[in-house]
Order: sequence, then C-alpha cells, then structure tokens
Amino acid sequence: MRLPPRIGLALASMLLVLLACDHSPTEPGSGGVGFQTVLKASLPGSSPDLAGREVVRDQAAWQAVWMDLHAVSGQPLPAVDFSREMVVVVLGPGCQGDTTISSIGRAGGELMVNAKTSSCNNTLCAIADFSLHVVRLPRFDGSVRFNVKGGSVVC
Repeated sequence: MRLPPRIGLALASMLLVLLACDHSPTEPGSGGVGFQTVLKASLPGSSPDLAGREVVRDQAAWQAVWMDLHAVSGQPLPAVDFSREMVVVVLGPGCQGDTTISSIGRAGGELMVNAKTSSCNNTLCAIADFSLHVVRLPRFDGSVRFNVKGGSVVC
C-alpha cells in the first residue's frame, strides 16, 4: 500500500523534527532558562574534586574541568563561546548512577539549577566511576544555586 505523497511528506517532516530535537535546548517553563547537554554519562575513575557542582564562565576553567572529567579518556574539549555562554556541571554517584539536570530557572536575581542523582542500592561496584550531566546555557554573571536531590534505585 502506497501513501499519498502529501501524507508521506508530512510523516517524514514530523520524523525529522523529532530527530532534530534530540540535542536541541530544553524548552524552558515559566522563568526557565533553556540549556543544551554537552555530556551526560557515567565515567570511570574517581569523581573529580568539583564539590559535586561547578559553574564555568571562562575558557581556562573549562579546560581544567574537562581535563579533570576526562583524565582517563582524553576526549576532545567541546567549544563554548564564553562571551555568550557558560557551562554548569553536576556530578553524582557512580555504581550505575545517573545524574540529570532537570531544569534551570531564574529566581530572585539568581539562577537555580535543579538536578537529580541516583545510584543502584544493591549493586557491588568493582570499578570506581561517577555520573555527571554537563550543560551549556546563556551566560549569566549572577550567583547560581543548586538544588540537587539524591536517591537510590533498585537495579
């Protein structure tokens, strides 16, 4: 059975829109700030000493943070235009852990980064690892607060 050309074209267009949304900025809600994921992963090794959260506003700091994150893998540094953008990093537990920045909003003259971290509560971890979510967003020179909720899940 063949679809009429207009229906096929409409379906193909919808598919392209859905595929294009994979790495597009999030849709901010009321007072929300759009952001784009740079890296969301679980990486081997010990967690870098970033206090679990980091705001990066210049190239030198970005290089240092990226080197700390990728000390083992040597992944190339993603380009960020720090005249217009900044980077936010949230680290979480390893052991099949997951870290997700769920939203970033403006409140009272500052940014609020909301994130969730989780790890498996019944898994023996033979290899040290950590989870992280790194995002880029429009530059904001005010203070940034983090609201990170942690938990464990059965794996």
